[in-house]
Amino acid sequence: MTRLRAVVFAALLVLSLPAASVAGPAAPAVPDTGDATPTAEPRLDALTISSSGSGVSWVTVGGDTSTSYAGASAGIGSSLGDADAELRAAFAATRIENSYGAAASDAGRQRIINQSVDDIKATIGELHEREQAAAQRYARGEITGAEFLSTIGRIHAEATALETRVNTVTELASDERARDIRLNGQLARFQTPMRADIAAALEGDRGPVEDIRIASNGSNVVMDRIVGSEYRRESVQYDSYVNDGPIRFESLLDVTDGMDVSERGAELYPWIYSNSRNDNSHRWYNSLMWVRIEHDRGTLQTFLDGTTRDVVLEYHELDVSDLETSPTVSNTANGIKVAAHRVPDGGPVRVNVTTPDGAALDANVTIDDHTVAVGDDGTEWIPARSGPVSVTATVGGDSVTVENKTATVTVR
Repeated sequence: MTRLRAVVFAALLVLSLPAASVAGPAAPAVPDTGDATPTAEPRLDALTISSSGSGVSWVTVGGDTSTSYAGASAGIGSSLGDADAELRAAFAATRIENSYGAAASDAGRQRIINQSVDDIKATIGELHEREQAAAQRYARGEITGAEFLSTIGRIHAEATALETRVNTVTELASDERARDIRLNGQLARFQTPMRADIAAALEGDRGPVEDIRIASNGSNVVMDRIVGSEYRRESVQYDSYVNDGPIRFESLLDVTDGMDVSERGAELYPWIYSNSRNDNSHRWYNSLMWVRIEHDRGTLQTFLDGTTRDVVLEYHELDVSDLETSPTVSNTANGIKVAAHRVPDGGPVRVNVTTPDGAALDANVTIDDHTVAVGDDGTEWIPARSGPVSVTATVGGDSVTVENKTATVTVR
């Protein structure tokens, strides 16, 4: 049998809105569901927080960036690794309890608490460094996207296991000292919903996680995916993190050069703060400030470093139907009409594939060698890198073969 194959290309060019610069700066392998080698993106500006067409601000990846699509699924190596992390954490907690119980004085017990806190802080710093090292290796093309996600899942498991030690130390400490420890939030930075899904997939506690776009320049990472009608986007700025540095937020300490957390948050996320639905949750965790805001288009969680006052990690859950997009462009060839538009500043692309009369077609859509099937209505949202994006819609048959024909359109 021969095969009918008609292809339409749509090249999308989105001009970014003005961006406000932000000051500051071996896991087990799993099968890669995306490209083995990241593709290079055009050089962009320095690290920024940009305001998309929807008004929602988010961290964008700057510098020489590598982008690919990958997923995570269960493997024996990851399961054994998680069990090992839990065992080591339980042993360390027992050792702390035994040492504390054997101490002969209050001063001796306090020294054990202080040393344990210092050890935990050092371990948290090591987790951060390991993750950044993996991001740098990924950006250089030394590991695949799936291997990077495997590292993310492994670090999530170790952070979760480390909670056992944190809880043990907090319970043994005096009430005043326990309030000063506040290390659970430092671990929460490694335990976002995106990471929890990746870790659960690696452990086999849920099905595979697929179609995560990973972009990194080594200094920061953006991971985004579409889940149903929701756009989930996580960004990390590694150089914004200072482990256990001095606090410079006025709402936490009385310092002369401080700034209120709400003031800084509103500066970074003006639209979100202006359209929040609640009183905005702020919690201080040692040298990190955690902020959670529900707003008219979804939810933001962000971790601000107490020293740099910059975003270390942010996580968005947004309804794609509420996000403003660039104008729709379309073209028709070979009996296929492809229409597309996107959310600015590296947001997802919406593609619709129909007949010229508007009837939905069963098609595959490809962006940067990553292919997904469109929904029953011929429509699909796909995470995509910043800058010009080529979208290929393919409809296949099995009766005749025709020469591939293409048509190109540009969105500005």
